[in-house]
Amino acid sequence: MSQLLKKVGLEEVRFVSRIGYFPEEHKIKNEFIVSLWVENEVDDDKLSNDLLEDTIDYTVLYEICKVHFRTGSKLIETVADKVIKDILIKYPYAEKVYIKIKKLTPPIQGEIGQSFIELAYCKK
Repeated sequence: MSQLLKKVGLEEVRFVSRIGYFPEEHKIKNEFIVSLWVENEVDDDKLSNDLLEDTIDYTVLYEICKVHFRTGSKLIETVADKVIKDILIKYPYAEKVYIKIKKLTPPIQGEIGQSFIELAYCKK
């Protein structure tokens, strides 16, 4: 028997936040780009009923991110972990959650486009 998997997400959402290890990063802030998606198995009935409560709402995903980027942190990994945990609280039936956070101006001398971290949660 086959299963139907659905993926809902956001790509390249921009945030300006006080996330950074160094004190000056908390003063001047940094710019970040976030991409994330959540995957879950769906019943054909729920997919065709056209109800928002039977799906993963990408506006909720955005609000979860917004909360953690407002709060700030020293490490991008910490923010990514908190976002994933909040998504799993809201959507406990999620099979996979993936997040990539890019830091556009990392405090490194040299020609660097961006730094990034990725975290992925997979239900066993």
